[in-house]
Amino acid sequence: MYNFKALECFLAVAELGSFKLAAGRLNRSQSAVSVQIRQLEEQLGLPLFHRTTRMVRLTRQGEQLFDYVQRALREIDTGLNEIRKAASAETGELAIASVPSIAAAVLPRLLRDYKAEHPNISLSLRELHADDLLTALRDLAVDFAIGPALPGHPDLNFTPLVTEQIVAVSACDLGLPPSESLTLAEVVAEPLILISSGAYLRQYIDAALEGQNLTARDSFEVTNVRTMLDFAQAGLGTALIPAASVPSPTPQGLQVAKVRQPDLHRTICRIELRGTAMTPFAQELATRITEVLGRDSRFQQIPAAD
Repeated sequence: MYNFKALECFLAVAELGSFKLAAGRLNRSQSAVSVQIRQLEEQLGLPLFHRTTRMVRLTRQGEQLFDYVQRALREIDTGLNEIRKAASAETGELAIASVPSIAAAVLPRLLRDYKAEHPNISLSLRELHADDLLTALRDLAVDFAIGPALPGHPDLNFTPLVTEQIVAVSACDLGLPPSESLTLAEVVAEPLILISSGAYLRQYIDAALEGQNLTARDSFEVTNVRTMLDFAQAGLGTALIPAASVPSPTPQGLQVAKVRQPDLHRTICRIELRGTAMTPFAQELATRITEVLGRDSRFQQIPAAD
């Protein structure tokens, strides 16, 4: 490994044509500069300067090294400038992940506005179910994610933002009593329309049913919330979906009720891999998402800790 101090001395002597002037520029003694040059020449196994009593001039090999070192310094300078730009949010790459319900209900306008204000940021979003979302974080494929609080992941940091109700959506003529809230037992009296088993929301609902010793009489399993709503509107059953996924205004012919006994809800978090640091523009976007969620009436604020 070559000594950077020696290369610094080499550049100064080559540019000024004098060991004395180079020593003055570098605020070192002339003998110290000479030692550094001699050590560099010994490492390379060839002389870098022609030395006479009246002048110091680069050898052919010295001229080659001078060109290489200058080129390397330009690359370093370019790299440092790019990093400075990224640090000031002028340019860079930003990748985030989100569970589908939040991606559809909250992020489109927010990301549009953010992109308009930061045209030099390469912004990407990955819409993923919870398990894949956590994998993307661990693979460093995304800077942060928005998703539900999930137990049993000590390598990840979950910052609670808001809570979200899970609601029952059904056709008005399905047979469920028209009410602002229904017990889970009342909901399962009709067929259920459920998200696919790979989603954490499904695991949460299955656990709630088991906890109440309830079994769905019949069920439809789909992968898309839009499909769940279409099935509900067709009178095929009751869809259990996040409240933010219900269109506003509620489509004609559908009724929406909160679920109680037990209360079905989930905590929405900003999720990061522990030990990773967010860039300033990632932090800015994360803050905006937090603010937008906090103002959205479809979500409930988390009470401040005493």
